[in-house]
Order: sequence, then structure tokens, then C-alpha cells
Amino acid sequence: RKEERKRRAREADEFFSRSEGQRRAAPATDPGLLKFAGQQLPRPTNPGGARGEDWLRVSLDPKKRASSWLEQGQIRFELEYRRASDPPTVPWVTLSSDSSATFDVTGLSAATKYVFRGRAGARVAQAG
Repeated sequence: RKEERKRRAREADEFFSRSEGQRRAAPATDPGLLKFAGQQLPRPTNPGGARGEDWLRVSLDPKKRASSWLEQGQIRFELEYRRASDPPTVPWVTLSSDSSATFDVTGLSAATKYVFRGRAGARVAQAG
């Protein structure tokens, strides 16, 4: 169990640090956005229990705190998932959106447990 916890901690660090450099380089136009995009999000939720046999609706911002940033195209959400029984070497499936914090995850297998994780990142304008 101890090794499993260490492995999960390493995975989480990798996941959340992927855009750390971009976030630090972003112009600090909205400190609230940078703070929101830099924090660990709450556990993904299933709003309204929307689901079917092979799909599930997942929200990373159930309180709609990022709505104005989404409307302005300043934030991007990513949701990753995989079967809970998958070994650590199996890559996560990644869904991303800069227009919504809610994802319809399709192609799921019935009676199979899945794990989900999500993050938000501030959109960085590319210098041209």
C-alpha cells in the first residue's frame, strides 16, 4: 500500500506540473484566474446523475466559478480517465476543452470501475 501511495503521488505531481511552466510565464492579468488554474480541483462530479450504459457526464467546475474565464477563452480544462484495474503503465485517456468544464465521457464498459482526475490551466498567449 505504501508503494501504491507513492506511485499515485508521483502521478499526481506529474499531472499537475505539466503546465506549471506555462502558468508561471502567463501575464498576470487576473490573479484570481491564476490562483484557480493553479489549484487542485475538487473531485469530479456527475451533475444531475446524467449517465447511460456506456457514458457518463463529468464536471470539473460544478459551482461554475470559471464561467467568465471560459467565456473569455482564458482557461482550459482537462479530464483524464482510465479503468481502475489498469496497471500504471497504461496511459490515461485525455479530454480537453476551452469552452466547458463538463465532459461527456463515452465508450465506457458496464460494470467497470474508472478513475478520473482533472485540472484547469490558464490559456497562455503565444508570442508571435
